[in-house]
Amino acid sequence: MNFRTIFSDIKSLLTSPNTFFTDIKANIKPTTFLLKAYLLPIIVVWLIIGLVGSIFFGLDESIFYKFAQILTHIVSFLAWGTISVIILKELCHFMHLDNKIDISTNLIIYSLTPALLANAVASFHYNLDFVWIFSLYSFYLFWIGIKIFFKTTEDKKLILLITTIIVAVLAKLICDMIFSGIFNALTSAQSILPS
Repeated sequence: MNFRTIFSDIKSLLTSPNTFFTDIKANIKPTTFLLKAYLLPIIVVWLIIGLVGSIFFGLDESIFYKFAQILTHIVSFLAWGTISVIILKELCHFMHLDNKIDISTNLIIYSLTPALLANAVASFHYNLDFVWIFSLYSFYLFWIGIKIFFKTTEDKKLILLITTIIVAVLAKLICDMIFSGIFNALTSAQSILPS
């Protein structure tokens, strides 16, 4: 895990997305590499930030509760990202655009970076929930990525953007409901176990 490279990629992505996505398009990273070398380290940092926040500002929450809560958010986020990649790939196939899984994965993971970072920061303390507004930058990054990755008419790009966002938001709501139910079941089970 090279955190210096990840930090550099995040900085470039957030400050100059056009240049960043143009460079990525010229050198599409394989899905497995992207998951291990980019996404996994960010998730590990998210988990650490949340646990450190729990230690200092846990109030009445147990470490188990905070760990389960963060893990539930991470799994839900990963499920949502996976569904988004599949949706984008299938839409590209339907619209006769380049539908390689690596292209969809690069676009989705990099576009969701602001949302990942916002989740990580918000997990430190419940008063930091306002950073969620930063997640909206993901939509802008996604639009920039679509314009660079897919050479097609503006109408098709707009349809691809709107359809992917609508279906992905629905998928996010469903993932959150499912994994919130699992989290509630986990915490209920933990509370009835003998101490």
